[in-house]
Amino acid sequence: AMLGKMYKLVHAHDGMEAIIFYEQYKPDLILMDIKMPVMNGIQATAKIRAISQEIPIIAITAYAFCPEGERALEAGCNEVIAKPYPLEKLKETIETYL
Repeated sequence: AMLGKMYKLVHAHDGMEAIIFYEQYKPDLILMDIKMPVMNGIQATAKIRAISQEIPIIAITAYAFCPEGERALEAGCNEVIAKPYPLEKLKETIETYL
């Protein structure tokens, strides 16, 4: 809700939709949840990276300090933020990449 006041947001419900929305909307930044149905965020990130190396992708996960966080970085995420995260940390990270 707070980010929606500052930015135009598009919400994908699964990893496949994230790829489709990336191609359709060409966002300035992607907040990628790792745990999603149909295709997880790591797979979606790898597919988006095959299209663009420039788009900043920030992984949002409860697993930042275990293999999922490492795999997110290996797939091409620029950064991993662990849940729960302070809103200020998220805003600072977004501003770093925009």
